[in-house]
Amino acid sequence: MTHLTGGSPRLVIFFYELIARDNFEDLEKVFFKILDEHTPYYREIFQLLTGQKRLIFDTIISSESPMTPKQIAEKSRIDASTVITQLRRLEKDGYVLSRPAGRETFYEVRERLFRLWRDMRQPLGRNRISVFLDFLKLWYTSEEQKEIKKITSNESLEIVNTLKLVEAYLSLDKVVEAITEIELVKSKIVDQEPYLIEEFINLCWKIIFKELIIKNLGSGKKHINIVFDLKSRLKKRNI
Repeated sequence: MTHLTGGSPRLVIFFYELIARDNFEDLEKVFFKILDEHTPYYREIFQLLTGQKRLIFDTIISSESPMTPKQIAEKSRIDASTVITQLRRLEKDGYVLSRPAGRETFYEVRERLFRLWRDMRQPLGRNRISVFLDFLKLWYTSEEQKEIKKITSNESLEIVNTLKLVEAYLSLDKVVEAITEIELVKSKIVDQEPYLIEEFINLCWKIIFKELIIKNLGSGKKHINIVFDLKSRLKKRNI
């Protein structure tokens, strides 16, 4: 997950929404829908990058494997010293990652999903990705698909995934979405393992602080009550 998303909370949400779908047959449709929804974000990145920096970044994205500064310079037709300078800036700004390997340093886009988005925008791009998604569906037998559904229906795993989603929403200041997800597991959390309950409480406190900052006192008070009610139930359970 980290390898594909570059550690982006936004993309963690993307993949949660993707893998949470029950019907594997709808995977391709859902994939394109969510990827299309990210088009404004990726377009904005290209608009922020200008001149040589954009060309270098596009060169890296278009490559199927990490590239050395020399390879980037040759393909983009930009002087090698300029490429190295711009690569350092791109890495500092969080667009690319550098990976030393012996005497060479290879560069790749931080969010590999960005490359899929770019491929999808190229001629025949959707066909290429369709083949890839078909392969993923064929990789799992019908029995394996059923087993995956059994695993993902496990209540504790559902709660773990929901709490991760809440944390990702909060990191993006999407408090309304975080509250919506918290509500889904509120009634189930008291019967879970202590570490999950603790995580739930910590996320509630984050919601409380964010709501109080914007003076949404009703919501803040509501979640304070949830925290204290949960602590009270835990205390009774441990007696």
